[in-house]
Amino acid sequence: MRQTLAFIFIGLVLLLPKAYGQNLATFSDIRPAMKNKSIEKAAVFLANRKSAEWYWPEDYKKAVIISDGWSDVYDKRGRLKGKTINMVLYGEMPDGKGVLTDFTFIRKLQSDETLSEYLSYYSVGEMVYAEAE
Repeated sequence: MRQTLAFIFIGLVLLLPKAYGQNLATFSDIRPAMKNKSIEKAAVFLANRKSAEWYWPEDYKKAVIISDGWSDVYDKRGRLKGKTINMVLYGEMPDGKGVLTDFTFIRKLQSDETLSEYLSYYSVGEMVYAEAE
């Protein structure tokens, strides 16, 4: 019984997303899985645009890619919709406090079956407070 519980516990720990453990650190402690300055810059721009659109108070300054590659996204019928990438963005609240927010961005599949050159917002995850940088 104990061995079974131990295996279940180990399995659950291994299934936790990478971003969860990294969100407990400061932004500068997060190790990027990939580096691409143009994607990071586009992500900051899109996050700030979404922030303004939804009246969020934070202003995003930096981004780091935590995905080790692009992930395929399919619609309900099983057709490819695009490719996503996960990132953590560092932002600041008006009072100067730092925040880390998980974002997912997508490169959409176009009608000519090629991926868009531009990133689009896909989803936002958890936001946690962090040390200001």
